[in-house]
Amino acid sequence: MILQELYELVVIPEAVADELKASESPSIVRNWIANPP
Repeated sequence: MILQELYELVVIPEAVADELKASESPSIVRNWIANPP
C-alpha cells in the first residue's frame, strides 16, 4: 500500500473511521477498515 511506503504512521479522525465502517460504504472499504494495515 502506498501510504505504508510513504508514512510510518497514518492517523485518521474517529468520525472518518466511523464513516468507512458504515453499512453504506462499499464492502471492500468496510473490510479494509476492519483490519487496517
